[in-house]
Amino acid sequence: MFVGLYAARLLGPLPADRQHPITGGIEPAGSCNVYEVDRLPSLSEYAGRLWIDWGDSYRSWIQRGDGKAKRLIELRRTLGDPPFPGFAAFIANLSDIESLPATWQAPLSATSGIYLLTCPRTREQYFGMASGVDGFIGRWREYFATGHGGNVGLKSRDPSDYQLSILKRSARPRRPRTSGSSNDAGRTSCRAGKWALTGTDMTKADQIRSLAADGLKAADIAARLGIRYQHAYNVINAGPRRTLEAATKPSPIGRPETRPQSKPALTTDILISGGFTRVGRWIISGDSLAVETPAPKSKGVYAFVKAGVALYVGVATKGLAGRLYSYGRPGISQRINQRLEAIIMAELSGPEAIEIFIAMPPDLEWNGLPVNGSAGLELGLIEKYSLPWNIRGATALEAIAGPGQPALGRDPGQKM
Repeated sequence: MFVGLYAARLLGPLPADRQHPITGGIEPAGSCNVYEVDRLPSLSEYAGRLWIDWGDSYRSWIQRGDGKAKRLIELRRTLGDPPFPGFAAFIANLSDIESLPATWQAPLSATSGIYLLTCPRTREQYFGMASGVDGFIGRWREYFATGHGGNVGLKSRDPSDYQLSILKRSARPRRPRTSGSSNDAGRTSCRAGKWALTGTDMTKADQIRSLAADGLKAADIAARLGIRYQHAYNVINAGPRRTLEAATKPSPIGRPETRPQSKPALTTDILISGGFTRVGRWIISGDSLAVETPAPKSKGVYAFVKAGVALYVGVATKGLAGRLYSYGRPGISQRINQRLEAIIMAELSGPEAIEIFIAMPPDLEWNGLPVNGSAGLELGLIEKYSLPWNIRGATALEAIAGPGQPALGRDPGQKM
């Protein structure tokens, strides 16, 4: 985290022996230099808001500024921690546990339940139950410290920076762990889409309904459980599990069942005839998503296409190249990027490619007022066509965030 710019002025060698401020030992006179440090006003507006990847040499307290440029990770709009996203939407890497905001760690340490670990390399998934006194945080710290958390199945695997998510919060009070015991239950390791839940009575449909009750949409649930979107969508729209008596009970007269009107699919033929061009496809580079071919830096609209049908449409008002890059390395508060990264990574484990089409429409003018052509095109496509990853069945203004929240497929606190 960037905290400010400082000017250092050399005063000379250490004039006399002194106690080391960290080790408590004695530093002899002349063994080091003494500097006077003053904070500068330059760039002070970014203090606490700018996050920088310091690289492999982060332990070196002196680094040259004219060397290799440091990669910017995140620039927040306001100073302070982002709000806790909620248990259903929480996603983080194992290496981020200790750096999570205190406002996030408090609810995570006070809550127990079923969690999911996803290996970023193999996309294998492992789930367990956190029931210790420190809840989810306590259990995940064990994984971070040992790489396996005491689990026999994970001891035989190479350490991994697992992606963490929460499947269900426990309604029962947490119990203290006895010494040497694991607080995992219902464990297995499996490929995305191949679930074998043991030690618990939750069926796949139960998991889908539970996550839907926590506020997740069908696309989020499909990505988290490693299942097809249509499966999650069908279970959610079927409603809660019904008994035979309820299922056979006739509907009241005069109240016919209403079905939402379906929208047409947005095919590649429609995209190409409308001016879109294929820029490449998503690939996995190391542990991250990457675009096969660099996209233009111009602003525009992009579409993610599978098997000739668009699944998601978005707008890049600050440049297509940067917008697509952010999906492969989402910030901790960029929930939209995290959601789509998980969906795309899960899809890439199958045979079909996820292609990327782009368009760069010109800006227009209406009665002397400026009109953003890219933003207008994105909104028009969301309103007219069926785009499952833009959240099926939602209105255009609620396509991502839900009722009453900023939408249009973007995280309101996210730079484009």
